Amino acid sequence: MKQMQKKTKRRLVVQYFLRKMQQIMEADKVNSVDAVWLNIYTKDELMDIIRWAYAPTVPQWITYEQMSEQELLDAIGDDFYILAYEIEQTRLELHQTMKVTPKRVFDTLVQLGLETHYLMQKPIAEWDEYDSANYRALSHKAGNPTPLFGIYDSAVKEEDKYFVTTPPPKFFNTEREAMDTLAELIKSGQLKEGEAKVMML
Repeated sequence: MKQMQKKTKRRLVVQYFLRKMQQIMEADKVNSVDAVWLNIYTKDELMDIIRWAYAPTVPQWITYEQMSEQELLDAIGDDFYILAYEIEQTRLELHQTMKVTPKRVFDTLVQLGLETHYLMQKPIAEWDEYDSANYRALSHKAGNPTPLFGIYDSAVKEEDKYFVTTPPPKFFNTEREAMDTLAELIKSGQLKEGEAKVMML
């Protein structure tokens, strides 16, 4: 695997500290929310956070039409939920990045001013590994998050993967690479079936 790109490394560092802060805030249970969020989030976005925090059902006393932004923020109640929401949105965004669709390819190439790039016309079903690697590089250049994949002990939970004391010795650019390597490790007897799994960072 190539050396980890600086932007990807920075993303992993930020994710580590965000999750560390999340653990601290969850333990502190201060139950306070900063008014600064009123300058950052729209009313619709505050409601999105509420829907996420109160899932699966928003309490009847929370009424979007009748409540002000301040009242919605008060209903959120704690900075912890805002941090947890943003961590979850980042995770979902990363999963979306893995899904290569015609629209995503189009938007990425247009953003880079590469409307005449050959990938604009080539059907995704006909892409080979060179095309896929080329698109990943362009997507990264466009500022899209670049996922990495590692082989972890099967006991590692999703929320703990940034904190393991024995992280994977190497990371992979694609899930396929990681899965193939895991299969080889099992086949060679270095790992037993079910001892390890591939996780995305």
